[in-house]
Amino acid sequence: MRVTLTRAETSQEGLFLYKMYDLRLFRDRSPALGRGWQVLHPIGPDSPLQGATGESVRGQDMEITVSVTGIDDLTDRAFPANLIHCP
Repeated sequence: MRVTLTRAETSQEGLFLYKMYDLRLFRDRSPALGRGWQVLHPIGPDSPLQGATGESVRGQDMEITVSVTGIDDLTDRAFPANLIHCP
């Protein structure tokens, strides 16, 4: 599993851009996708979400993309899925 934060920012040169951050996870894989598990990102000094609040996130142009790939036991095929969340 990969989780990416995409956020609108202004560069030092004053240019508008969308910057992507790969979020570090406590656990990025599971041996059994048939069971649920929580996806947790530690918010610390190296996190792009450090200091963010619910109010500050709602006011920004940002999205969180979750990408998961599972393997079917019978066919041995990979099945990718993406979910995009816009707070």
